[in-house]
Amino acid sequence: MFIKKDMHPLRKAIRLFLLMCLGLSFGFFATIVYLRISYKDKLMDKDMRDHVFTADVLQHRAMAYISDDKGDYDIAIKLLKLGFYSPIYTQGGMKLLQEKADEGYEPAKEMLISINNPQK
Repeated sequence: MFIKKDMHPLRKAIRLFLLMCLGLSFGFFATIVYLRISYKDKLMDKDMRDHVFTADVLQHRAMAYISDDKGDYDIAIKLLKLGFYSPIYTQGGMKLLQEKADEGYEPAKEMLISINNPQK
């Protein structure tokens, strides 16, 4: 085949090992693609949805924990926009925005005022 016979045995073994790794990685890729396609078309249970959204909000809160004030504000606005999908996002965004306003961050104060007192 494509493994030469006049090659050193150690080199043959390494090439065979790399070939097997390549085959395994293609198999893993094909499996993940199949699972992604087959599960993407199904609806999630409501209980599962709430847990997934809560975990996502916690992930955003962890990102906000290590970012600066502007980053926290941007994350809060992003959570508010994601509130279209679930009220869990809105609650998380409002809580983060309120924390930033309590710390004295001016854009967060202005955003809270505009949310609580919408102009008509």
